[in-house]
Amino acid sequence: MDGAYSEAGGAFGMTTWESMNSKAIVQESESTYSSTEEARKHFQDLLKEPGTIIESSASQGSAGDERIVKVFGSFDTEGGAAKIMKRRANKIELIDAGSLTYALAFERAWLKLQF
Repeated sequence: MDGAYSEAGGAFGMTTWESMNSKAIVQESESTYSSTEEARKHFQDLLKEPGTIIESSASQGSAGDERIVKVFGSFDTEGGAAKIMKRRANKIELIDAGSLTYALAFERAWLKLQF
């Protein structure tokens, strides 16, 4: 992941992935915040952005981990998009893809090769 540090003391990294057949492009990013509360506030701001939440889950632990799946436009076709947002303690991970199918497949994949 390409990375950077923010003035607030957090870190940010982003990688763009392309499928072997070049049909799917997925962007993955991760941000680390100075505290769980900072991450929670930013996560709440992300939820206010346009789109339709189709899946939501949260753990009951002290960190209160969260996972949201949001879709935009016609999410099963090339004309739409999907985003998976996860907050774990003081980190937020985002997966952006051109379809819900690509986003979920990427999330499940355990082998990601960088070239």
